[in-house]
Order: sequence, then structure tokens, then C-alpha cells
Amino acid sequence: TDRRRNRLRRRRGCCACVRVPDGMDASGKLVTIASVVFGLRFLVLAAFHPYLYLWLEQNGFGTHERGVLGGVSSVVRFFAPMMLGFLADWLGRRR
Repeated sequence: TDRRRNRLRRRRGCCACVRVPDGMDASGKLVTIASVVFGLRFLVLAAFHPYLYLWLEQNGFGTHERGVLGGVSSVVRFFAPMMLGFLADWLGRRR
């Protein structure tokens, strides 16, 4: 019966190839993986972003150019999640 229960649990998850540990469904595992990925992304951003403008200055970018790049990157970071969410909803699988 345990084998049958595990097979049904895997089938109900969003990915049939993901092995689900006891006590956690497939969506919980995917949420954990997504949390780790986004956490690492923000960690890398926090580590390198303060030095980006110094690097740009060393490579010949002027004050105005660095300001424009900073502004554009902020606008892109604000709108990109909304655009990607809209795209995912528009292209997404209907159940």
C-alpha cells in the first residue's frame, strides 16, 4: 500500500519526475526550491550591486551614463515581474 500511496502522491504533484519526501507534497518542494533560487538571486544582487557603479566608473562611463543605467535597471526590475506574470498567464496551461 505504501508503494501505491507514493505513486499516487507523485502523480498528483505538478511534476511526475519529482520525488516527494513523506510529509511534503510536490508544490511544497517546488516552493522551497523557488525560495532558495530567489534568495540566492537577491544575495548575489546585494553583493555586487554596490560595486557595479565603481566598475562602470573605472571603465570610462560618465556620471550621466551611470545614472541612466541605474534608472533603467530600476524600471526594468519594477516592470519585469508584472510582464512575465502576464506572459505566463497568457501562455499558461489551462486545467
